[in-house]
Amino acid sequence: MKKMLLASVFILLFFGCSDSSKDAQYIVDKSIKAHGFDNLKGKQIHFQFRDYAYEIKRGSFGFEYARKRILTDSLQNSKQLRDYILNGRFTRKIDKETIALADSISTKYYRSVNSVAYFFQLPYGLNDSAVEKEYIGVINIENQPYYALKVTFNEVGGGEDFEDEFRYYIHLKTFKLGYLSYRYFTDEGGVRFRKASAEKYVDSMLFLDYQNYKAPITTDLDSLPYYFHLQKLSPLSRIENENIQVFELE
Repeated sequence: MKKMLLASVFILLFFGCSDSSKDAQYIVDKSIKAHGFDNLKGKQIHFQFRDYAYEIKRGSFGFEYARKRILTDSLQNSKQLRDYILNGRFTRKIDKETIALADSISTKYYRSVNSVAYFFQLPYGLNDSAVEKEYIGVINIENQPYYALKVTFNEVGGGEDFEDEFRYYIHLKTFKLGYLSYRYFTDEGGVRFRKASAEKYVDSMLFLDYQNYKAPITTDLDSLPYYFHLQKLSPLSRIENENIQVFELE
């Protein structure tokens, strides 16, 4: 009985609305503004994530995501590895030499760079043209109210991961992103739930770190907040972005 009551709080608190796409757009726009990302165009952002230094640029040319690291061989000779995506096209360079890659390898590196950039910029990417967003209702997580949004992607413009599905939980009053969950199908697939674990303000922009959890691949996305409350999700990793710097694009 207790579990049934909890389920009703976390799952059945969702309610319908007359125009879910319109409400979802309003919530996303408010969230982007709350994070200070409404002025992201014309910016260059640097940050460190694990072994790579990342750069994000947005301007009149479009966008560029890049990561780089120093490679050192046994003789202590050093070279710079740089992976970058320019308006959807991936390139790898070592020093100034462009490296030819098999399509499968190029796709793998593309996904890796794009994934880090996507999560780092949230909720900005929720206004991409390929995004289909739907307002589900309001849900209570850790005694706080959140708008729940369902996000899917059009096959046209949605990239090779267009089948992925997301839930975003945006605070009812502050419009800050608090939690998210998603189902992905690459590399045998998986289900993840993330909690924003730290807020970092840089140049009036709000960036988030996350605690990452995993769930069985068959888990329904809308059930994840309930299982999180019951501490039934397995901690997987911490997503921590360091040394964040924001510059005007030259």
